[in-house]
Amino acid sequence: MVTRNDAFPSKYLKAEDLKGPTTVEIEAVIPELLKNSEGVTKEKQVAYFKGHKKCLVLNATNFDSITDITSEADTDNWIGHKIVVFPTTTTMGGKRVACIRVQAPGQKAMPAAAKTVAEVPEVPDLDPPPADFDDSIPF
Repeated sequence: MVTRNDAFPSKYLKAEDLKGPTTVEIEAVIPELLKNSEGVTKEKQVAYFKGHKKCLVLNATNFDSITDITSEADTDNWIGHKIVVFPTTTTMGGKRVACIRVQAPGQKAMPAAAKTVAEVPEVPDLDPPPADFDDSIPF
């Protein structure tokens, strides 16, 4: 059976390409002109990894994560640094979509976003105020 990815291969890494967290070494970060979903061409930073065919188009979240991991704001200084790319989900346009996130090697894997809101613990019943309690403001 042929999948969409098989029929239309891309040089860009997608969440579906990752089977779990993968450690990669940054080989280069190159600006490339890419079209967004509206057909508008924009320059994006693209990270290439040593020994891997696919590269990662960086969004602001992943760019900032790599800056934090490497302690370098200049992408030229990211070369040789190792990062972990992993698949997860995010909300975009009100829908849950697959995405790729970045973390430091050795960092605990970030859990996927919770699908339900955690229950708030019950507040114990409080004793009623004394009969002579007056909470009026004296002015």
